[in-house]
Amino acid sequence: MRTCSHPIRLRGWHERIDADTGELLSRVVTAREPGGVLLVACGDRRVASCPSCAEIYRRDAFQLVAAGVRGGKGVPEAVGEHPALMVTLTAPSFGAVHTIRDRDGGCPCGGRHLPDDEALGAPVDPDRYGYLEQATWNHLAPMLWKRTVQEIRRTLARELGVARHRLRDVVRVRFVKASEFQRRGVVHYHAVIRLDGPVDVGSAPPSRCNAKLLEHIVRCSVESVEVSASGYCICWGRQLEIVHLAQEDIGRAAGYIAKYATKATEVAADGLLLPRLRTASDVVNLGAPPHAKRLVEAAWLIGGEKGLRGARRWAHQFGYGGHTLTKSHDYSVTFATLRGARAAWRSGRPSDASGDFITRGQLAYAGRAPALWSSGEVGRNLERWRPES
Repeated sequence: MRTCSHPIRLRGWHERIDADTGELLSRVVTAREPGGVLLVACGDRRVASCPSCAEIYRRDAFQLVAAGVRGGKGVPEAVGEHPALMVTLTAPSFGAVHTIRDRDGGCPCGGRHLPDDEALGAPVDPDRYGYLEQATWNHLAPMLWKRTVQEIRRTLARELGVARHRLRDVVRVRFVKASEFQRRGVVHYHAVIRLDGPVDVGSAPPSRCNAKLLEHIVRCSVESVEVSASGYCICWGRQLEIVHLAQEDIGRAAGYIAKYATKATEVAADGLLLPRLRTASDVVNLGAPPHAKRLVEAAWLIGGEKGLRGARRWAHQFGYGGHTLTKSHDYSVTFATLRGARAAWRSGRPSDASGDFITRGQLAYAGRAPALWSSGEVGRNLERWRPES
């Protein structure tokens, strides 16, 4: 197992006590640990920051996505028979960028690029590129997704001839969605959308609610929805990909979404993870490739406009402040459940007994440490303590 790149150091003490019997299950005093501190894995999801912790996150994301279309992990297997689509939503064009259009590497610039060419994703003509528009699109993309889900539910209600507020009594729309930064520095979304019956996750939707109807509704909703703010109006790009999910496609689709859940802005900044920027001087002094820096500057600039002020907080993400992976409430299992089951397995207790003990203690942050232990060893510390005599 690879090591955690930036383990967290804690000082203090911690105890776990059985809530029924009062038995001391485990105790740790960090002064008695190697180095006088307890090392805990950083848990960073970004592979460019910590490959080991990001791999754990990716595997959890895979299980979360897959369980929603084939069952398992507490999700009824009946969901595997429900209509489900894999949908990819993209941003519009903000100007020509260096790209590989075909097998021989054709590009709008007239030249040809290899897959590892650093020019890929950068504008062909930076002076005419829509940096402000792209930063605005990134910032408003979460709202655009929210409006799209709302429109899917409205359109489905109209198709079924029921009032919008009664749709939950007929069919329910559930989804999981992951964001991905393209090399040009703009976000697009990969989502799995599923239809369920009104009773619970395992109940079947009405026979009329099939994958073909869902695809029609998704296409209509994506084409019609838009969001306006501070004089800007954004909508989805022309590239819309919809795939009907069959059982043999589930693993590939889940792996595809989980992979992008561990990526961030490094794809558009030559592998560099940009730090959070707090002042205008931070923006001026930022060391980043020219295209990435101009996107940061654009996000900072639009953040001064009414309706877009939050963009400055997320300037290091080119204006995008949405979550990397989100899901509707009952789509499938949660990250917390998966982590709890893993912690229970490591400690040797039943996974359904996670709430049968009391924890108490005082642990203080003592900085970050170099990679000393494997991520599995670091991650087990809070579960492997044993009572002391």
